[in-house]
Amino acid sequence: MHSELADNARLVGPMGIPQMMECPAPDIPSRLVPFDRAAAELRNGRSHGYVHFFIKDSLFNGIVDNLASAIPILSSFDGILTPDFSLERPSVNCLNACSVFYSRAVGFQCQRHNVPVIPTVRWSDEASFSYCFDGLVHGGIVAVGTYGVCKSHKQQDFFLTGLTKMIETVSPSTVLVYGARPGRIFEGLQDRTKFVYYPDWTTEHRAKG
Repeated sequence: MHSELADNARLVGPMGIPQMMECPAPDIPSRLVPFDRAAAELRNGRSHGYVHFFIKDSLFNGIVDNLASAIPILSSFDGILTPDFSLERPSVNCLNACSVFYSRAVGFQCQRHNVPVIPTVRWSDEASFSYCFDGLVHGGIVAVGTYGVCKSHKQQDFFLTGLTKMIETVSPSTVLVYGARPGRIFEGLQDRTKFVYYPDWTTEHRAKG
């Protein structure tokens, strides 16, 4: 179960989620690079930006088993967003808590290796609200992904409920948003925090031709 990923971490909340360290505020990323493209970007001399995990879980699940081998690649970039492990809906709390645990634990261990880290936040339904925001630094920078999860109004309403709860709970100074930015989600929250938007990788590179 790789409990060693939580070594030296303080565990918080009902599910024992690793607490992220209060490190100096990281820079706002100049760009976001998907984890599965990171090695190729390095070979091409492009190491600026933060590595993100808004991709299929199957493309990064192995980081839990081989974090030590991934850290040299991750540390070559400006920083990382923590892994965006999927959460089940309706909530299966034992499984969803594991996803949150691993995301924070990977981030914590990267912090211990002096990699700048911005936590990614994901939620399921309201049952997950009791633990999915645990381990975050109050008032810090966080990241969320809308890619593929805000296609319908129902999905957008669900996302807005979780985003609003997250802002109420941890009062982030800045929220990085990867993917689409529907006005019906973000326009009513502009006075609550700062949003910085990033196009998804496919859209960005299609625009570049």
